[in-house]
Amino acid sequence: MRVMLDTNVIISFILFNNERMNLFFNYLLKNDTWVISNIIIDELKEVFNKKFPNKIDVLNTFLKDIEAEEIIVKNVENKKLFRIRDEKDYDVLYAAIVSKVDLFITGDEDFKEVDIETPKIMTIKDYILTYIIK
Repeated sequence: MRVMLDTNVIISFILFNNERMNLFFNYLLKNDTWVISNIIIDELKEVFNKKFPNKIDVLNTFLKDIEAEEIIVKNVENKKLFRIRDEKDYDVLYAAIVSKVDLFITGDEDFKEVDIETPKIMTIKDYILTYIIK
C-alpha cells in the first residue's frame, strides 16, 4: 500500500518517539510505501521554525534520511473536491489524493469529517489494529 502521513504524525515520531510510534514506523517502512509531499515537508519546516526552532537540525536530519517516495504537488487547483474546516488541511489531503495513496494517517480530528472514498483516512491506532495486530 501507499501511505501518506499527516504532519502531526511525523512530528510526533520525531519529537515524542515511543514504543507505539516505533512499532508503527517499523511496520510501515517494511510493508508499505511511505509517500511524502512537498506540502507536508513545507508544513513540517514551518511548524519546527515556529514551535521547535532548537530542533530544526533534528528535522533536517530526518528529512535527509527518510525512506519515502517524494511527490511534488505544484499547486492546489481545485478547492472544491471536499470540505474541511482548516484551509491548510485541505492542501495536505489534496496532496494525498493527487498522489493516489491508499491511506492517509493523521491524528487531526478535522479529517474525520471529510467525505471522500480514497484515500482511506485513519489514525495510527487504527493502522496498528488493522494491519499490525490482526
